[in-house]
Amino acid sequence: MNKDGDIDKNSIRNAMFSNPDIKDKINQLFQQPIRTELRQEVYGKTGIILIESALFAEHNISDIVNNNIILVHTNQETQLKRLQNRGDDMTTIKNFLDGQYNTVMKQKSLEEKIQKS
Repeated sequence: MNKDGDIDKNSIRNAMFSNPDIKDKINQLFQQPIRTELRQEVYGKTGIILIESALFAEHNISDIVNNNIILVHTNQETQLKRLQNRGDDMTTIKNFLDGQYNTVMKQKSLEEKIQKS
């Protein structure tokens, strides 16, 4: 908790990306609730629905949007600036980047999922 009594997201993120076991446990804990909430959010909606998520590929949840995915890439310089603007130090940033799929990995994972569908 931070000084305002809110969840300290930075501390959780730092713990997750500095310890793969913690990251795996948190991801396992939240994967089904996130999947359920996303399904509820899109249920019955028509037209174009935009959902921003870095984890569609990692969590294999592209089926929620019928595999209709736009994969957005940013260069490493921009990515580093964004993370630094959040106040993260370079160790945390490195752990964060190392702990996520890069664009090539995401594309491969999503393409494999689509081919299996």
